[in-house]
Amino acid sequence: MLDIKFVRENPDAVKENIKKKFQDAKLPLVDEVIELDKQARALQQEADELRAKKNAIAKQIGALMAQGKKEEAEEVKREVAKNAARLAELEKQEPQVREELKKKMKILFLIPNLGHGGAEKVLVNLVNHLDREQFQITVMVLYDEGVNRALLAPYIEYKACFKRSFTGVSHLFKAFSPKQLYRWLIHDDYDIVVSYLEGQTARIISGCDDAATKKICWIHRTMTTINDSARLFRSIKEARKCYSSFDRIVSVSNDVQKAFMKLYHIDEKGNVLYNTNESEIIVAQSTEPVPEIDFSANHFKICAMGSLIPIKGFERLISVHNKLRNDGYSIQTFILGEGADNDKLQKMIKECSLTEEVSLLGYQTNPYKYLSKCDLFVCSSWSEGFSTAVTEALILGVPVVTTHVSGMQELLGDNQYGIITENSEEGLYNGIKMMLDSNELFRSYQEKAQIRGDSFSTKNTVLAVQELFEELWEKRLNENV
Repeated sequence: MLDIKFVRENPDAVKENIKKKFQDAKLPLVDEVIELDKQARALQQEADELRAKKNAIAKQIGALMAQGKKEEAEEVKREVAKNAARLAELEKQEPQVREELKKKMKILFLIPNLGHGGAEKVLVNLVNHLDREQFQITVMVLYDEGVNRALLAPYIEYKACFKRSFTGVSHLFKAFSPKQLYRWLIHDDYDIVVSYLEGQTARIISGCDDAATKKICWIHRTMTTINDSARLFRSIKEARKCYSSFDRIVSVSNDVQKAFMKLYHIDEKGNVLYNTNESEIIVAQSTEPVPEIDFSANHFKICAMGSLIPIKGFERLISVHNKLRNDGYSIQTFILGEGADNDKLQKMIKECSLTEEVSLLGYQTNPYKYLSKCDLFVCSSWSEGFSTAVTEALILGVPVVTTHVSGMQELLGDNQYGIITENSEEGLYNGIKMMLDSNELFRSYQEKAQIRGDSFSTKNTVLAVQELFEELWEKRLNENV
């Protein structure tokens, strides 16, 4: 969407541009926006004049009273009352008209796909809850893949650049500049464009050269080295240039932000916004039965969730389970997720004779019905950004044991709301063993989990994002008025 000043001064040019893009259905919006802008400016002008008059009359009343001209002063006061009533009416109308203008705010989210990862799930949760009266949301994926597409609300516009990912795509993208990629892939005008992941989509969005369009990049993972963070760019120099072009860098935790800013030194543009979880839906879905599993058995039940990839540390979780079993503890472990390590983990389970105790349940559209019926959630990851799964466990009041990875101290405090262990197999073993050995400790963390989970309600996290959009929108208007 073009800025209001340009639309006001060049309506014919705007309409001609719309026609060239074969978007004739949008032509009436031009006149609608101009009329709303006219109303807003007229209301503001009248209100400003009344405020100035009110101040002048207030001084006049003081002078008349000082001169003993009470009748004249009373007449002026009646005029003030009349003007005050009109001013109150105008002040009521002004925000209403501005809200009408805000309804025209168009926002694009770009992400590689809507697969079963945490960031993809969080994005769907976020856009489904944004105020549909205020924002026109488009979710665009590079590759039309992923189970989370089906969860998008029907009023969210969905676009895909390619049917699927293909070999050599990263090299293909690097052959083009960010500006070329943006013009190639993004054919509409937006007020705010968002790269919802770092890397490839950030490079594309940075290519937007419309000064009126605000750009946001969401950082979900902890970046430890500049070489790693820049691998999807042509060079480190290009990565720095691209990230510096964004109006705002949003990180999912303070740890993620600190790591990113340490590498790129652009902290003045930083925001920390926690992931959006559908807390009400999570609680509602958690009550569904799981007839295929007997959760009533007298075992301590451990749950873990995530993609079956090395960084999630499921190998060491299975190893820890084996040690605890050998120590005489009666436990069951349920791992929810899918990924490249599935066969490797299944083999490990079989070799350790744990087929009756450790279950790989695959990807589940409703993981909460399993999580809620377990005693403990374990995050065994080697690295995290801001764990969605841990947040979901807290919302359900399930105690947490986690390795010391990014975001956990922010989530759990200094072992206040859960146990954070050193990032090692031994640390994970000791943390789980503490829960098994002390029923009092376990019950305490059960109560504290629920308290902490309330902090990550859908309402609070969505509101924070909307406030960011509104801030950038106001900045955009002020720059172009």
